[in-house]
Amino acid sequence: MEKDFCIGCKGDMLPPCILSKRPIKHTFESLITNIWTPTYVDLYTCPVDAQDYKNNKLIINERCIECGICLNRCVFRTGKKYNPATMRHQKIFSSLHHVRLYLETMVEGYAFFDEVATEGNSRTKRVDILAINNKNAKLIKVMQNENKRAFYVRSYKSILENYENNLAGRDTEILILTPGNLAPTLINNSNNKAYTVGIQKIKGFMEDKYSYGTFIK
Repeated sequence: MEKDFCIGCKGDMLPPCILSKRPIKHTFESLITNIWTPTYVDLYTCPVDAQDYKNNKLIINERCIECGICLNRCVFRTGKKYNPATMRHQKIFSSLHHVRLYLETMVEGYAFFDEVATEGNSRTKRVDILAINNKNAKLIKVMQNENKRAFYVRSYKSILENYENNLAGRDTEILILTPGNLAPTLINNSNNKAYTVGIQKIKGFMEDKYSYGTFIK
């Protein structure tokens, strides 16, 4: 990854390559029925604290894992997004907030929300990441391995069944997101559209499979 891309920003505000916004105070129901009141908190863009900011210029240090989030969020960058072939995946998977930010930065046509609460209070009543627009809703489970894949497919399937009447005709899928470049693979015996896909392949899978919708918020 090109690490000396920064040409400097003017002003007192930290640029989006350094400081991003994370949506909060949402539920699955509020998002699919479009009644969520947009609320955000600050989130430092880098998942591994590999940034310094001196004289209004970003400096990337040796902790960089080459995820490309900061590069792709540069306000002066144009053209094709950097797709990190050399990213050290395990590092970014340790922060659910930054997996969401990576997807938000890389994949066009969707709004992304993490830690989306559903009915109930246990962790099994939470969707790791919801990708949504007016045509599609994708429930994404972030996993460093696939040991409990079947359990989460069943859990997410039950969530979709519970909210079926509120999905407003959206096409739905369950995605098990793993490190690496695994091509999208249909999960057998899931009785619904459920796939395992590597984080380096998810951009093409999500953008190419469906025409874009728009999330009203």
